[in-house]
Amino acid sequence: MNSPNQYEGIVSSLANLSMEMPDILPSLNLANQFADFIAPEDLYLLRLVYMPTDHANLLNYLYQLQQDYLPNGNFTQTQITQIATGKLTPYPYIDEFFINHWHHNGSSHAYAETETELNNYYYSFLLTCGNPFVEKWARFTLELHNFSLLQYKTHGLPDFSAQLVAKNEVAYLVGKYQANAEQESLIPLAQVIEIWTHENPLVREKMLDTVKWQFLQTEQFFYYFTIEHIIAHALQRQIASRWAMLNRQPAHAQGLSKLVENAFNPTRL
Repeated sequence: MNSPNQYEGIVSSLANLSMEMPDILPSLNLANQFADFIAPEDLYLLRLVYMPTDHANLLNYLYQLQQDYLPNGNFTQTQITQIATGKLTPYPYIDEFFINHWHHNGSSHAYAETETELNNYYYSFLLTCGNPFVEKWARFTLELHNFSLLQYKTHGLPDFSAQLVAKNEVAYLVGKYQANAEQESLIPLAQVIEIWTHENPLVREKMLDTVKWQFLQTEQFFYYFTIEHIIAHALQRQIASRWAMLNRQPAHAQGLSKLVENAFNPTRL
C-alpha cells in the first residue's frame, strides 16, 4: 500500500534536478541524511534505492577483490562484513541469496553470474514489496534492462542473454510471448527499439536514461509529499549525477568502454 506519511519539510528541501546539471552533484544517500525524520517503514523502502551499492560492496567482500569501498550505500564496511557472515540481514532477499545460492556455490561461480543471481532476488523482492510505486518502478527498470540486453544480439553485438534478471517476471518480452509485449509492458517499446538504431553507445545510454527520467517525472506527480516522491528524487539524483559527471568530463576511450560495459547494469535501480 502507499505510505500515508507526509514529509513536506524534506520534499521542500530537495534540490531541483535535471539531466543537464551544470555541476557535479555531491554524493548523497537521502536515507542516511534524513533517517531521523522518516518513519521506519518508509526508511525501509528508501534504503532499497541504495542497496545496489551495498550489493557491490558485499560482492567485493565475498570475492575478496580488494576494490575500494563504495561510500554511498546504506551500510558501513563493518556492517557489510556482518551481512556476509550472517550476523545482519537487512532484507529477507539477502538471506535467500545466501541460503539458495552462495552457501551452495560460493566463489566457484563467476562474479557476473553471482551478481545476476543476487539481482534476481533483489528484483523479486522489489516486485512484491507491497508499495505500488516501488513495484511499478522495479517492473519498469527490469523490462528496460532485459529488453535492452536482448537488443545486443539483434544488432550483431555480443549475446548478453545470460545476464537477464528475473526473466520469468517479464517473459512477455521474449519468445512466443513477444506479440503481447506492447500490451503488457510498461516501457515504450517502439521508442526503445528506435533508440537502438543509434550506433553511438553514449547517445543510446543517455536516451535510455531519459526514458527512465520521464517515467519518474510522470509517476511522482501523484505522490507529492510522501516517501514515494523522495524515492523518485533519489533515483533521479542518481541519473543526474551520472550525466553531470560525464558532461563535465567527456568519456575518453577507456571511460566509454567502461560505460558500455555497465550500460545495462541491473544493479542500478
